[in-house]
Formats: sequence, structure tokens, C-alpha cells
Amino acid sequence: MQLAISAFIMLHSSEGVLKHNDITDATLTIEGGFDKRLKENVENLEELKDLTEKERVSNKIRFILSCSTAERNALLSKCLCHLHTKG
Repeated sequence: MQLAISAFIMLHSSEGVLKHNDITDATLTIEGGFDKRLKENVENLEELKDLTEKERVSNKIRFILSCSTAERNALLSKCLCHLHTKG
């Protein structure tokens, strides 16, 4: 997920590739794969949120920790790009 966030940051940086306004409103939604009982998950989420704050893109990145299949399908139906990670 850090790689996806870093790539998104590059798109929105002043040195980034967004020279046109056609996708400057793009957002990133990261959904699922979170178990609050696992310390590693909690720490990783905090690191990712800290990164988005530091790079000033927290208003464009949304973390959805858990959702139903219907909610996930609704998210997928509205997305331009989907990245699936395993394990």
C-alpha cells in the first residue's frame, strides 16, 4: 500500500506528472485488509496515515478499514483503477 500511496503522491506533487487538470481531482481509496487485533496492522495504518499527512494528500486519500461485499462492489463500480494485493 505504501507504494500505491507514493505513486499517488507523485501524481499530485508540484514536480509530478499532472500537467493537466483532467485528473487533479483524483482520489485514492484503500479498502479492507485491516484487523485491529493485530498490532502490525494498527502500526502500518498509522504509518500510512502519517505519510499522507506529511505529503499533504490526506484530503485525497480515504482508508476504509472494513466494508460489506455490497459496499465494496459499489466502490469498484465507481473506480477508474483497481489494485489488489494478496497477503
